Parts: sequence; structure tokens; C-alpha cells
Amino acid sequence: MTRTRRSRSIAAAALAAVAACVAVLAGLALSSRGMQARVAYEIYLDDPEMMTLAGIGGGAFWDVWSPRLTDASPARTRALVRRKARLLRQLEACEAPPDGTPERLSHDIVASYLEGEARLAPFAFHGYLVDSYEGEQKTLIRLLTEHHPLATVGGAEAYVARLRRFPAKVDSLLLGLEERSRLGIAAPAWSLARVAAELRSFL
Repeated sequence: MTRTRRSRSIAAAALAAVAACVAVLAGLALSSRGMQARVAYEIYLDDPEMMTLAGIGGGAFWDVWSPRLTDASPARTRALVRRKARLLRQLEACEAPPDGTPERLSHDIVASYLEGEARLAPFAFHGYLVDSYEGEQKTLIRLLTEHHPLATVGGAEAYVARLRRFPAKVDSLLLGLEERSRLGIAAPAWSLARVAAELRSFL
């Protein structure tokens, strides 16, 4: 999937989630369709960087994501694993739409995603946070130079706020790297050497 198609998919899911926001916060019983929106709401809206990459907010007055960065700490990773497991149980408790309908296809896609995430839960820390191919050091630079909205005063103010959150972001990344190191998971030495050179070139 291309970056544009991926961004559009994320944006569509996030917008559907916003539409279900009131029901979610009110704790109302949800249909399968409403539950699918809740899945997007609870996963995407807790990821400010993902929302920016999807083009959601744009520095508007209601944009609560652009001033923030996504927490990379082990605590959030574990919380996200638990959240996805709960969402899967809640979706399974909903009555599935009739077979052969677009609604059933959508239901099955979301269920398949959550089931896959449940199977991957034991490996939540097995991905590299930093590597020479597509690590956080690349994602953050791309976020700030290509995707962060700067066309409005609000967007510019959010940019400054985001920069101020970099120390906390780095701290959360270090915690994530320490947890992976404890588990014996790290990118190869040659990859980390390239990352170090890349970081030096940024300075």
C-alpha cells in the first residue's frame, strides 16, 4: 500500500471514529458498525503522529494532536496490547451483520485485524524502534519536515509545542530501547552504526 493510500485509509477510519465519539464517551451499547468506529477511535486518536501523517487536524482550533508526539514507552505499548484485546472481546460480543453484506465484510476486516494483533501480543517489543531502514529517527524528521501542518497560526504554535515535547519523546524512546535490550532485541551493529552517522548528520 502506498503512503497516500495508507494515509487515506487511516483518515477514513479516524473520521468514522470521530463520528462515534459521543457514543463512546457516553458508554452507549454499540452495534458492530459503531464498535468498528470505536476501535478506530481508541487506537488512532491515541497516536498523535499517526493522525498528523493521515492529515487529520491541520492545525485547526479542534486539533488536539498536532502539539503532541506519540508515547513510545513500554507502559504505553503494554496498555495498547491490553486495549486491543478488550476491543476484540467487545467486537466479538456484537451481533455480526448478515453474510454477504458490505457491513459484514467491514466487520470481518476489523475482527481479523484485532485477532492478528492478539496473536502478535507476545511479540509487542520485537520490532526495532531505531534502525537504518525505517526507524524513529527517520519518522520524526519526516513528521516535522513533510507532514506537520504549518499553513495556520495554530499549526505553527502546535509545531513549537511539539518541539518542546521532544525531550519527553526521547525519554520514552530510551525506555522502549532499554526494554528491548533487556529482552535481547536490538538492530544489528552495522545498522546502529548507520543510525549514529545519520543522527550526527542531522546536528
